[in-house]
Amino acid sequence: MRFNQADQLCFGLVLEKLPNQNEIRTLPQFFHADDDMVYRMGGPFLRHFLDRVPLTHRFRYISIDTRTHMLMPRMYPCIPGWHCDDFYRHGGRQPDLGRVLEEAPSVHHSVVFGNTSLTEFVAEPIDLPAPDEIANPDDRPLYSLYHRLIEDLGPAVRQVRSGEIVTFGPLAFHRGVQATEPGWRHFIRLTESDHFPPANEIRVQTQVYLTDPFYEW
Repeated sequence: MRFNQADQLCFGLVLEKLPNQNEIRTLPQFFHADDDMVYRMGGPFLRHFLDRVPLTHRFRYISIDTRTHMLMPRMYPCIPGWHCDDFYRHGGRQPDLGRVLEEAPSVHHSVVFGNTSLTEFVAEPIDLPAPDEIANPDDRPLYSLYHRLIEDLGPAVRQVRSGEIVTFGPLAFHRGVQATEPGWRHFIRLTESDHFPPANEIRVQTQVYLTDPFYEW
């Protein structure tokens, strides 16, 4: 099964208007918001993103998530490890990557503002077993198995730049990385789909992730 093909990943323009660290701290957070809500309430930097994002206009819904993190070195803004943004589980716990393109296609557009923890993407097509070809007798999370396979394969990796719009599909592996210095980070992801309707909520919390249980406590 082939992942990160050219039609699944495109690095786009870098936004001209980027918030500084103090401005990132005050950016609003949305959970599954539509573009009208974000345009009205998101402020100039999120409106600038919406004005520049290369929408395909092929899908019924637009749903936008944004998150702000205050990070210290070794903190992650998301669960560590290689994964895809699939949003398709077909009623189960595991992502249904084998059928997502046929049954729940989507296009994501993301951008990160900040000076640390800039997302990494696998930057070349890679061939990996399909989910039903991977031995998993303990029913471990599928992405933990794919993470090891990708790390063993060692493909080319591309880190995004602050303010760079990346357009990608549900079969594009990427990962959040550890912060290397203290700083504010803001993440925006706009999803076009026919199965991921907006809920128009304000996000009131975010969390960070650590791999060291006794991190400087």
